[in-house]
Amino acid sequence: MEWLDIAKDLNAGTIGGVAGIITGHPLDTVKVQLQTSHDVSAGVLRTLQRVVRSQGLVGLYRGLLSPILSNAPINAVVFGVQGQVVRGLQLQHDRPLSSGEHFVAGSSAGLVQVLFAAPSEHVKIQVQTGAIGQHVSSLGAAKTIYQTYGMAKLFKGWQVCLLRDVPAFGAYFCGYEATKRALTEGKSCNETDVKLMVAGGMAGMLSWVVSMPQDVVKSCVQSQSLDGKQMGITEMVRSRLQQEGPRFFFKGFSATMLRAFPVSAVTFLVYEKTMQYMKVSALFAEYQFGAK
Repeated sequence: MEWLDIAKDLNAGTIGGVAGIITGHPLDTVKVQLQTSHDVSAGVLRTLQRVVRSQGLVGLYRGLLSPILSNAPINAVVFGVQGQVVRGLQLQHDRPLSSGEHFVAGSSAGLVQVLFAAPSEHVKIQVQTGAIGQHVSSLGAAKTIYQTYGMAKLFKGWQVCLLRDVPAFGAYFCGYEATKRALTEGKSCNETDVKLMVAGGMAGMLSWVVSMPQDVVKSCVQSQSLDGKQMGITEMVRSRLQQEGPRFFFKGFSATMLRAFPVSAVTFLVYEKTMQYMKVSALFAEYQFGAK
């Protein structure tokens, strides 16, 4: 049944997404710190040490609540939309989908989920960088932004988020399916946990390669203090290019790649395992019902 397929995508996507977020949040904090810093000599280890020295290990998990709370609708939308588009395309073609078609399905998911991702990312970055104040929780930051600056301010940077996520999720799902097909020769019987994790990890890295410049700009735009004059996207890009040159677009690249592989590997593995579990559970329930 179609609604059951959608529900499975929503559940598996949510569980996989939460697992991935918890796995990669420390390096996400390092990435954001690198991207928003004006210190051109800062590196991954140096930034990691600075955060731990000043805030302790807990500092690496600042802003974690925001992506976890928003992860349910975001990953539900991502995997739900992607799965629905894939099923729609499969009805039109009696063959395995091409890489281009998987890219379209992923891009469609990326387009829709921006509605949830943009405010979540803004709150997370405000907390991670301390722009909204030290020792402010994700919920506290969201409440402050909404009550003080209005709903529109929560969505600050949504344009760059859109430019990042549409190609990123296209590459994400296209890369996953292509790598999994290559590793398993297109046969589910050849799937192993390691192969699924490798496919997921490679997909995650590919998605960031195509969206890294947009992500850096988004982080800088969303990390600005909400008081006083703020730079727009074009002004921000022009200003940072003058200060740092083209390498500005790839600030935090090392931290991003280090984070991308394990996060996406865990996300897709948990997603696939959850889907398998629900399939087996449904068959078992059907068997029990039929046996009565």
